Amino acid sequence: MDKFSLSQIRQTSYYIPVIIFLFFGGFYLLTARGNVSEADGIINFMTTRALVETSSFSLPCDLPRKLVTQGANDVCYGKYGIGLPLMSVPLYLTGRLISGPAPANPNELSLPRLLVSTLNQWVTAVTCSILYILGFKMTGNKKQAVELALVFGLFTIAWPYASTNFSQPIIGFLLLAAVAFIYKSHSLVSNLLAGIFLGGAFLVRLDSLPLIMVVGIWAVSKMWPSHKARSTLAKVDKAFISSIAVILLPIAASLIIFSLIQLNHFGSLFQTGYEGEAWSHPFLTGFFGQLFSFGKGIVFYSPLVLLVPFGLFTLYKEGIKDLSILAAIFFLLQLLIYSSWWSWSGGWAWGPRFLVPALPLFMIGLLPWLKNKSSFTKLILACFILVSFVVQLVGVTTDPLQYFAGREIVAQQLLFDPTVSPIWVQFQFLLSKEVSLLIPSKGHGVLNQGQTIVWAAVALLLLTLSGRELTKTVS
Repeated sequence: MDKFSLSQIRQTSYYIPVIIFLFFGGFYLLTARGNVSEADGIINFMTTRALVETSSFSLPCDLPRKLVTQGANDVCYGKYGIGLPLMSVPLYLTGRLISGPAPANPNELSLPRLLVSTLNQWVTAVTCSILYILGFKMTGNKKQAVELALVFGLFTIAWPYASTNFSQPIIGFLLLAAVAFIYKSHSLVSNLLAGIFLGGAFLVRLDSLPLIMVVGIWAVSKMWPSHKARSTLAKVDKAFISSIAVILLPIAASLIIFSLIQLNHFGSLFQTGYEGEAWSHPFLTGFFGQLFSFGKGIVFYSPLVLLVPFGLFTLYKEGIKDLSILAAIFFLLQLLIYSSWWSWSGGWAWGPRFLVPALPLFMIGLLPWLKNKSSFTKLILACFILVSFVVQLVGVTTDPLQYFAGREIVAQQLLFDPTVSPIWVQFQFLLSKEVSLLIPSKGHGVLNQGQTIVWAAVALLLLTLSGRELTKTVS
């Protein structure tokens, strides 16, 4: 390809988002953990396997009852949404094509399982690209938008969660995509895509419904003045209704799909598998715990969030009121909903898992910090980034299950005792070289030497080429 045509490609609107996706794809592959080890992830993987191998969602009933629900005709199903297993099917099929089907034993490793474990890596890479798009729409500045994507993908808990099989990173991606399509867009196609992403979020997790509703209310408040300014009242009504309808249609379709599956599996719309789990925990404990506790506080796991409220306030004063308010509502809503949840801590996970869906949009509050040119501001940002990088490195290179397995930690210790914080304990694991990464372990025994070298080479190639292009494009 000659220099002129490459220069033209670099000027296209999709070029930088693609480069960001490839950069993070390579980076996350290089630092992949390479195994589905969380209970949620294992159930979702087994559901994916069942979809491919048996064309059903049914699972063995001898699995822990906290993870599966018995339905009609004594058939059991995973209690989680169908969205994540469906998204994992292409990765499972790729592994199956190379090495055959995964074993039915949930404890046995395989290539399909290894590839399925990379789902959130690709999802988070796309999330970083969309965050760039939204940041560029907000500021018109490519450099700041790229920096925002890099900070989110490298220096928040987005990086460790990319190596998990939890559904929260997917919810964060789907909601951010919906917001990005609605923001500064008057196209019916964009609104339809936003609706598809919102409907998809509901199929991934039922508890995403409050955030979906918030996005819907925000969309209505945003579109009404826009249509009113462009047309007469009669035309406003028609255009406005059309815009909202194309958002609602996919959401309604997802509700219908969910209802049909529920009726088919359980004969009821209200049996979800979460019966017996409730908002039974003291609110203030969960509220404090998710924000400030040594064991689960977001300020320790993603210190950059301490800068975000000041940035959102600056955005509000600069006239970007709707997005700054929406980002704050996302974060506060997740925080408030899960402060009383019986498992407010998110279980065996790195940091406050239930705040993860709100983080992509919340991080737009860093844009004013990235824009500010003062030496003092740059120093503050650099210090926060350095601390955040160390924390995320610990979370990525060590396995949280190694911390939690066989360790009796009471809530008070997790809240107030820094010596039992996973950050500190797993930092000791890292110093002792007790790492849990795909490449050093050859995919935990799944890959041979040659396959491991190919994996590392592909990751390095993506990272190097995209990193170089990203530097050229921004400069």
